[in-house]
Amino acid sequence: MRTAIVTRNRDDRVRAYLDLVGLDHQWQALICANEEPMRDKAQLYRHALAVLDLQATQALAFEDSPSGVRAAKRAQVICAAVPNEITRGPAFDEADFVLSSFAEHSLDEILRLAGG
Repeated sequence: MRTAIVTRNRDDRVRAYLDLVGLDHQWQALICANEEPMRDKAQLYRHALAVLDLQATQALAFEDSPSGVRAAKRAQVICAAVPNEITRGPAFDEADFVLSSFAEHSLDEILRLAGG
């Protein structure tokens, strides 16, 4: 399984946050907007697919905001919404499915929900 982080944040901020929370996973790609924070996130998703050598149908995105879900869907990527404390209010109608948290589902269950 290939993994990537796709974000409009800068890579230095992402790396610092990963260190802060102790997440030492070996990501195959870190796709950040860096100096272009308003860059179309769908473009970032398409770039991640190219770097990972995947078709959109082979990918699954996890997003915590409706705008992130829309970006994944514009890139034709299956998307699971995982709202956080700040984003629990808005509807996630465009998501393929919504998880209340990662802790409540195994990876196998999530992949089944995604159709895999």
